[in-house]
Amino acid sequence: MTEKTNKLFPEFPPVTKQQWEEIIAKDLKGADYEKKLIWKTHEGIAVKPYYLSEDIEQFSFLNSQPGKFPYLRGVNKTANQWLVRQDIFVESHKVANEKALDAIARGADSIGFEFEDDFQINEDELSLLLQGIDLTKTEINFVALHGTPVVLPVLQKFVEKTRINPAEVKASVTVDPLGLLLLRGNFCISENEVFDTVSKVVNTNKNIFSRLRIIAVRADHYTNCGANSVQELGFALSQAVEYMHQLTERGVNAEIVARSIKFVFGIGSNYFMEIAKLRAARFLWAKIMDSYQVNHGCPSKMKIHSVTSLWNHSVYDPHVNMLRSTTEAMSAALGGANSISVLPFNATYEKTNPLSERAARNTQLILKEEAYFNQVADPSAGSYMIESLTKSIIDEAWKLFMQVDEAGGFLKAFKAGLIQKQINESAQKKYNDIATRRDTILGVNQFPNFKEKTSQYNASFLNIYNQKVEVEKLGEPLKPFRGAMAFEEVRSKTDQLAKRPEAFMFAFGNLSMQRARAMFACNFFACGGFETIDNQGFKSLEEGIQAVLERKPEFTVICSSDEEYATIVPEIFSKIKDMTQVVVAGAPACMEELKSVGIQHFIHIRSNLLETLQKFQATLKIS
Repeated sequence: MTEKTNKLFPEFPPVTKQQWEEIIAKDLKGADYEKKLIWKTHEGIAVKPYYLSEDIEQFSFLNSQPGKFPYLRGVNKTANQWLVRQDIFVESHKVANEKALDAIARGADSIGFEFEDDFQINEDELSLLLQGIDLTKTEINFVALHGTPVVLPVLQKFVEKTRINPAEVKASVTVDPLGLLLLRGNFCISENEVFDTVSKVVNTNKNIFSRLRIIAVRADHYTNCGANSVQELGFALSQAVEYMHQLTERGVNAEIVARSIKFVFGIGSNYFMEIAKLRAARFLWAKIMDSYQVNHGCPSKMKIHSVTSLWNHSVYDPHVNMLRSTTEAMSAALGGANSISVLPFNATYEKTNPLSERAARNTQLILKEEAYFNQVADPSAGSYMIESLTKSIIDEAWKLFMQVDEAGGFLKAFKAGLIQKQINESAQKKYNDIATRRDTILGVNQFPNFKEKTSQYNASFLNIYNQKVEVEKLGEPLKPFRGAMAFEEVRSKTDQLAKRPEAFMFAFGNLSMQRARAMFACNFFACGGFETIDNQGFKSLEEGIQAVLERKPEFTVICSSDEEYATIVPEIFSKIKDMTQVVVAGAPACMEELKSVGIQHFIHIRSNLLETLQKFQATLKIS
């Protein structure tokens, strides 16, 4: 350090926590510190307004290094490399192969071939599917809810025929009967047969494809059913340990089982929490593997594939999905995922096309080639906030993991309903927060595109997750859905009406209040697909009343100040009540008085937007 640099430090004396708190208290002017500045996440973790070095100095993992046990800082020592994966649904083996080759030529280095549940594949079909793909350079993943074990013997024959060294083949399959159990409530065969089959597949493979991952722990199922980050991680670890237990009981070496497992995490829009989740996941898995006494190295390194979330994707204003996926891909990359799939923006409501697939793929390529996210190992290291969030998730996820363990393990916890109960509670809270706009889904419950309609979409995609399961259940299945679906159903019903219902803004009086409330009300009704008619303010009540009588809107929203409502609302209501439904924008002190004269509808910031729109829609007489 130079003398010149040394002289700078006295100019910037350290600021203590007490000094920060004194300044904050002064600025708050008596306001509640907790309510104003402490952010509570869906996981119940309290996020502070600022963090200092003293907040993290006691963390045991603080001095751990990238590429070294317990791998919190990633599995790479000097960089942050991940595979850019593109998933392709296989309807035709030839077409899927062509798409894969095109994706590889354009920057993808991992391909996911997605199949129907009960797919079968022979050697000729697999040869056609993999034609021209170098399995030692491009990772190939075979994805289906079940049925993927059938590909292994066929893949083995293909590799022998093409004289590829099986030890160099980069691949994975999604053998995940517990994931199937989550979504369907039962296995396709008996419980013992399930784990006997998985055990046989793992044992058969151990001496053939050393780099092939067979068991996929689909943690993204939890995310898409409404789980929070702690639940996704805690239950995923329990699910993986169930595989470890079942297979080691059947004589499979613990190290072989560990090397066969791949985790698939969903990545949501809570940017910093998602980074911390992946870091915490590697740490906890390494510690669990330590208890199995497996070697530090490959068996202890959690293999993570991350998929951008479907939970917050929307059918309306769908191009916003690209922005959501971008921040989610950033979280996955900064968190140290081994591979990432960015879902195309239109995956929710139609078959993806070359444009949407290219935009999704290029999202990752920009992060690598232009933003250099791949150049630094554990880029978030040293961030007091992210280190603190990582520790919080480690602690909370471990508590949940131990709770499942005390209940007898994953299978018993699922059969007892413990897992479903906690995830359903989280999903309900998220649902309520979206309905009341505590959480925002842009273009859905806030700032919608006023003129957009769903006629351009395939309506069947609105309920893409609905499943009918007609088997005897071991436990109640989880129900995947998107946060926007309830709003989309309301708006879709509006779009199907012969005439779009109108919400007419009766703006009068105090200029600032009428403008603010008219903007609020327009946004409110537009979320339900209603046509909003804004006005710049009427000079007199008579002028506004006449405009309503001429237009005959389904709803008339009075927008003014609380002080003026007591006198103007009764007069307006008496003149137009037989022509339109009257709504007051706001929650004035005179609300009870206004109700006494017949006003039934008030919309304000504390309104349940979803329920209110559903009620308004139910009153419509338009067919």
